[in-house]
Amino acid sequence: MNTKTILVTGSNGFVGKHLVSTLKQQGHHITALATHADPSIAEQVDNFVACNLTDADSVADVDFTGVDAVIHLAALSSQGLSFDQPQRFIADNSAMVINLYERILAQKLDQNPRVVMVSSGAVYDSNQSMPLTEQSALTHGSPYAISKILGEHLADYYKKRGIDSVVVRPFNHTGPGQGPGFLLPDMVKQLSELGENGTLKVGNIATRRDYTDVRDVVAAYIKLATADTLPHNLYNICSGVSRSGEEIITLIAKALYGEAATPKTEVDQSRIRPNDPPEIFGSNQLLKDDTGWAPQIPFEQTVADYVAWFKANPF
Repeated sequence: MNTKTILVTGSNGFVGKHLVSTLKQQGHHITALATHADPSIAEQVDNFVACNLTDADSVADVDFTGVDAVIHLAALSSQGLSFDQPQRFIADNSAMVINLYERILAQKLDQNPRVVMVSSGAVYDSNQSMPLTEQSALTHGSPYAISKILGEHLADYYKKRGIDSVVVRPFNHTGPGQGPGFLLPDMVKQLSELGENGTLKVGNIATRRDYTDVRDVVAAYIKLATADTLPHNLYNICSGVSRSGEEIITLIAKALYGEAATPKTEVDQSRIRPNDPPEIFGSNQLLKDDTGWAPQIPFEQTVADYVAWFKANPF
């Protein structure tokens, strides 16, 4: 693999730290961009840039000279919180994208970097046939989804202005290092606190969703950032497999308490989401065909690795 210089926005986040680690392992040069330096990745990056991407004046100090690709992770990313703060999510997420691209254009570089624009599988309408492909219908179902669709349109606009851009729609991804507020971390915490014989209160655990290990997701980002050419401008990143909440709870219990563990659950009606789609999963065929990427880490391993991480880093 040719060594590249990659700038990572949102380098301090859950995905950003995994991305920096994998880039380092592959021998790439890394510029990390975040609001503040994170000691946990300091030794892995070649350069650190302190920057508030929502502030055009702050972004004006970023130098993209010699950068081969930008992987844009930075964003307000909670779909749930976006309902309470719609203006902030839409304004801030779009401002980050605009300021990033405008700074690249302003430098008048001999060679602009490729920008990998991270969108989300949450932009898809769940009420349609599965698997979801890049051509499936979209939804404006949350301010977060709207902000991501807007980001995709901006990437297309700036592509027309001369900046090579590729949009990625990652579906649910999880793994070591993920904090509370997501299914696997929250279930691991609850089952850990309840003990082997405790009863977990649940909603509808028959619903099925598509989960990918975060380490496989960042591998896809890197393939797209470093490919010589890409036939398409948009790619799903997903496992292509749906898993029920019941399956996930069983895997967590076994990872916590051994193979003989049988978790006890009790339905709490207040946790039932009305109109929750029974199954959502995507197709990763286009990404496989164009880059050779495929998930490498079995979901069982993802759960086991997360449980091991949580035991060492409880929250």
